[in-house]
Amino acid sequence: MDVIVHDAVSVQMPPPGTVKFDIYKPLPNVQRGLCTHCNQAVIEVFKTPLFPALTIVPAAMFKTASEVPAPSAHIFYDKQVEDATDN
Repeated sequence: MDVIVHDAVSVQMPPPGTVKFDIYKPLPNVQRGLCTHCNQAVIEVFKTPLFPALTIVPAAMFKTASEVPAPSAHIFYDKQVEDATDN
């Protein structure tokens, strides 16, 4: 699954009551937000001391492919299905 990672201050959180947050991994602290309607992962918040807070959104949450920003880095590349063809 492709995800978009942003610094937390640049992401508008979903309206109250639409997402249920649970702690996925206590350390580092990852709070996974599941849609209260369909129970799908819609947002994650990653907070750890000495680093900026990050917000992670599945690329599938964007309505159109044109809304998805161009990749600037790859993570978990050791688990790739195929090689990335970008720089």
